[in-house]
Amino acid sequence: MQENDIATAWAHEELSKKPGWTLQAYAKREGLVYEKVEVQDVRSVEGDRAVIDVKITYTVPVLRMGSQELVLRDEWVRLQGQWYHADRKSLL
Repeated sequence: MQENDIATAWAHEELSKKPGWTLQAYAKREGLVYEKVEVQDVRSVEGDRAVIDVKITYTVPVLRMGSQELVLRDEWVRLQGQWYHADRKSLL
């Protein structure tokens, strides 16, 4: 995400495994430009779920919103032995 390479990020998203979702729909989902993404802490790993704290610096060009910073609790899921970024609501 930090490189703003949507196609590569898509391959690591849980949504990529769900019927009805496409790369195009995913790309339009947030409209954010990520400037920096930093894992700050691994809170838990329980079975096929993990929770981490991630510090994100981003801009929202369509809203002319400059650099914003946010620390969020991010979930990951393991599907068929691979870790994927869990589906979440938009940051906006």
